[in-house]
Amino acid sequence: MSDNISVTSGTLTVSDTSKLSLQNDVTVSTNTPMSVGTLEMNDNNFNISATQGADLTIRKAFSLDNGSTLQMNGADLTMTEYATISGILEPSGGTLLFSKGGSVSGTVNSKNSTLSLQTANLVFTGLLQTNGSTTLSGASWLNLSNGTLEVEGSLTLDDVTTSNSTVLKLTEHTTISRNSPFTVGSVDLSGKTLTLGSTDTDLTIENSAPTEGGSAGTFQMQGADLTWTGVTAFSAAKVYSAGGTLTLASGSSLSSTGLIDLSNGSTLVLNGAFGQSGGELTAADATLETAGDFSKTGGTLTSNNATFKLNGNVTASSNTPLSFKALTLNNNVLSFGAQTDNLTLTEELTLNDPNGRIEQGSTALQLNGGVSIDSGGVLRLTDVLNTGSSKVKLNGGLLAIDNDTTLASSILHLAASTLEIAQTKTLTYEGASIEIGASALSIIGGGNFYQH
Repeated sequence: MSDNISVTSGTLTVSDTSKLSLQNDVTVSTNTPMSVGTLEMNDNNFNISATQGADLTIRKAFSLDNGSTLQMNGADLTMTEYATISGILEPSGGTLLFSKGGSVSGTVNSKNSTLSLQTANLVFTGLLQTNGSTTLSGASWLNLSNGTLEVEGSLTLDDVTTSNSTVLKLTEHTTISRNSPFTVGSVDLSGKTLTLGSTDTDLTIENSAPTEGGSAGTFQMQGADLTWTGVTAFSAAKVYSAGGTLTLASGSSLSSTGLIDLSNGSTLVLNGAFGQSGGELTAADATLETAGDFSKTGGTLTSNNATFKLNGNVTASSNTPLSFKALTLNNNVLSFGAQTDNLTLTEELTLNDPNGRIEQGSTALQLNGGVSIDSGGVLRLTDVLNTGSSKVKLNGGLLAIDNDTTLASSILHLAASTLEIAQTKTLTYEGASIEIGASALSIIGGGNFYQH
């Protein structure tokens, strides 16, 4: 076929043993269904201009050449055998039915259309374009493990196969929903917003060394989890979580205009060292978990209503005072960098294991909820401790004074405990009188104790 044709009545049928071979770009105008055995594109374009119901069926294996475009203009296309799509397939409102699967190294544009799969996988190494009016039928046969998914609007990805080689690319603000976790290799936000549409839509971006690049947009996690397995530097991207878990690899950082905003019981899991030199990190009713050193040299950290939880020994350094609602040592050691002036906690700090302790250095401790040093617990002071109107509870543990210290907080003795004052050092106690009670309070170390 080398010229346009028009079919106005009946059915145009080419037998299964025959073939329709394009010698030039061809447009078929029809208001009746068409059926062909073999369609040879020969690097030409085939344009179907049809009324509703004037659909095309290809009965033999079909290859859409790299240089060809098949434009359906709203008509349905049924491929009854295996299809190889190297060119561009444009349904533009109709249904694409792959009866026995196929492979796509080119482009399938399913915007405003239905992509229907039956009996066998449709495997992408090329591009699948979707929008909010795309319908996926038989999605368990859709394999995007090595393909690119381009989305805009909204999309449900239940049962679709993805992997760490899948590229997710946004062309507009998009909401993706899924009934189970999924993995991609990279996300290109292109300045747009990706919203995870349900608490089950957990996304892992699995890349050994991603760069922010096209991720300089916004992630709205809502209550879903978002994980980066590779080191990620947030200099422009914004991430909001309202109940999910954001997990970052060791070495990740926040700078410039980057933003991480955690609320509604969210958790930030840092699987190693994390540095903030700029940007905003806000944790309201949230938990910051870290297995490595936490360093802040710039930007804004708002964490006074957050829990700081250690998953390893951690050195915390900050150019501004650190403030948390609570501290969970988890049997690990918290120490401070030289520039860290102050740590404030709102809730009571409980110490009950010698492995879970604070190495104070020159950082003042403002424990507004007080501290309970239980059996096995150790609090070793080398700088200021202030608990405000709350108490220092000696409940079977050890309070050690390693430098000259003035303690304005009151000590409450609840169980047999030890007060150790290093030799030549002095504890000046300005709190209420200590009621020893029936349990022994041992004062050791050879230092001096003065009560005012």
